[in-house]
Amino acid sequence: MKFIDYEKIRNYSRKDFLKSLGHFKRFCLHLGLADISRTIIITGSSGKGTTAQMVSELLTAHGCRTGLYTSPHLIHVTERIRLNNVCIPVRRFEHEEQYILRRVRSFNRKNGMDYTPTFFELLTLIALHYFKSERVDFTVLEVGLGGRLDATNIHHPVLTFILPVCLDHTRFLGRTRRKILKEKQEVIRRGSITVTGIKEEGLLSLLRKKCRREGSPLFIFKKDFHIRIVRPGRRSIRFVYREPGRSLELDIPVTSEGILRNAGLVLCGLGKILKLDPVRVRKVLGKIRFPGRFQVVRGRYIIDVGHNSLAVDSFIKTYRLLKEPEPDIIFTMMNDKKAGPFLERLSRLSPSLILTRVNMEREYDIQDLFRIAKKYFNEVFLTKDLANGLALARRKRVVIIGSFYLAGRALRILKGENTDEKH
Repeated sequence: MKFIDYEKIRNYSRKDFLKSLGHFKRFCLHLGLADISRTIIITGSSGKGTTAQMVSELLTAHGCRTGLYTSPHLIHVTERIRLNNVCIPVRRFEHEEQYILRRVRSFNRKNGMDYTPTFFELLTLIALHYFKSERVDFTVLEVGLGGRLDATNIHHPVLTFILPVCLDHTRFLGRTRRKILKEKQEVIRRGSITVTGIKEEGLLSLLRKKCRREGSPLFIFKKDFHIRIVRPGRRSIRFVYREPGRSLELDIPVTSEGILRNAGLVLCGLGKILKLDPVRVRKVLGKIRFPGRFQVVRGRYIIDVGHNSLAVDSFIKTYRLLKEPEPDIIFTMMNDKKAGPFLERLSRLSPSLILTRVNMEREYDIQDLFRIAKKYFNEVFLTKDLANGLALARRKRVVIIGSFYLAGRALRILKGENTDEKH
């Protein structure tokens, strides 16, 4: 059975994207996967994966058996599916995959259909069946794309996180932030609790209307709860979380400014569905690690998956907050985004840029990137191999940023692992 992986192919349309969704939902009903309770869902343009990870680690620390499903992965596909923060074992993953494929063939024969799940749908099915088999208390789902039409949006969540939105995936979600939010907010269900990091009044007005229609209590960052940085440091950042009747001073390993904000969302949301123990919260956040998010490797390299304007802005704020020196920047990006805004932002950190490739069909043409980058950088170097790009870097700090695929490749090279794609 051949799967379509929309994360990697270059030419695909909204019609392609929607083609199998109806079959997917029908198949979920067939497998009994549409009735999973106590689901927590996270959508937005940036920070979904790290928010989902914080939710999962805090729930696990409070004695809850927790399934976590995120995307994409950095090195191995099993990173996407975790039980109590441990990746699904490879053999169990393969067993679940074969089970799902057998049931798809049976489903097609029984119903006279030719349903073939996309790669993302297959992984979603594996995750949901694994979590149901393991009798989890909570299922934490990161939306893959948008919300309304995403494969993760088939349950009635108890808690919904709506992170800030930017102009990302406009081909599918719309060409304004308002249209994008309309797609994303469709994960909200009647009676579920909604927590948001959106602060623009025009977008908040839209979200408030949706929550009123659904009878969903809405809690807003900087209105109902607050985050304040107390002390930035090279190893950790101390911050205060405050809401009416509760204040916590916490430490978190150095990470982006956006993740700090999202930590506030997580503390607010989880505090509405269970009693948080301050000691456990401090322990979890004090030790948490976010692979590929402002991740320092070998003391010199900073790897970040920053793949849209929100993520890059957050990275730059943190880099400046820590008073880091002017870096060499190694960069590539996918072709479904506008390169100019990325490169203009990154040029604020350094006059020097190294463009590289990860050899994916969907990545931006390197010659086109070069022409755009010359507008913003004094020096632009081209290399078709990331290892060569790393060798070109001369400054004390080297920032590797632009996509999950670049971050994953860099981690494998710098940790001495096989650089072949592990899918």
